Amino acid sequence: MAAEARNVPTLVIEPTKGWRSLNLREVWEYRELLWFLGIRDVIVRYKQTAVGPLWALVQPLSTVLVFTFFFGRVAKIPSEGLPYPVFSMAGLVAWTFFSGSLTRSAGGLLSQAGLVSKIYFPRLVVPLSSLVLSIVDGLLGVLVLLALMGANGTAIHVGLAALPLVFLFSSLTALGFGLWASALSMRYRDLHHVLPFAVQLWMYATPVIYPASAVTHRLESLGIPGWLYGLNPMVGAVVASRSLVLGRVDAPVGLFILSFAVSFVVLVSGLFVFRRTERSIADVI
Repeated sequence: MAAEARNVPTLVIEPTKGWRSLNLREVWEYRELLWFLGIRDVIVRYKQTAVGPLWALVQPLSTVLVFTFFFGRVAKIPSEGLPYPVFSMAGLVAWTFFSGSLTRSAGGLLSQAGLVSKIYFPRLVVPLSSLVLSIVDGLLGVLVLLALMGANGTAIHVGLAALPLVFLFSSLTALGFGLWASALSMRYRDLHHVLPFAVQLWMYATPVIYPASAVTHRLESLGIPGWLYGLNPMVGAVVASRSLVLGRVDAPVGLFILSFAVSFVVLVSGLFVFRRTERSIADVI
């Protein structure tokens, strides 16, 4: 018994500063927990449902039908030469991946309060695990997009193989904003209720139901560079997703660069803010 006690590893928790405070290596060591939490979210979401994960197909399909009728048929919004169902779904694929990841990662700590307050593990595991469910939903969304492209006779370009890069960018953007929201929600619980409404408004500021050129051209007519629309980081992701479907890029390069830069700044700053808040999470949750 004494020999076994000596072989038990000892975990020493010490304060760190700078880049070391992120301790991403420790997150990797807890990858099994991350995977378990992510798979659990998938199982819980579709447990005891009649059609299981197919519900992830119903939501984008119903949304596309509503958008097509009101914005495509009634409002006659241009769709860059694509059938409007394909046009809107190409934007929704990136947007729904982002919005779902953001909402779940922002509220992850509160939903895992019992676990967080009892045992030690890198708290960053919780928002990261929320991306697993988003990946499942994203893959099903791609199937809907491909089905709509086939039904509307839209050519499938080789560039669609790069769609995982759009998901990667969307997930990192969602993680950055989610970390900020997680840290702030520890002090301001109202944020948990405001966030879904803010995300819904954010969608209308993103070219999901209309082409990005409608905004960039308007900005340029006012003497403002169109690429400044990239201050909204999800503009770059949605435009990139739609460009892969179109087989061409109809946006200024500066827009993508600015979107990536904003996303990178939000992610890095979110990591540090979350890490600083992490030390007191178990006390205030």
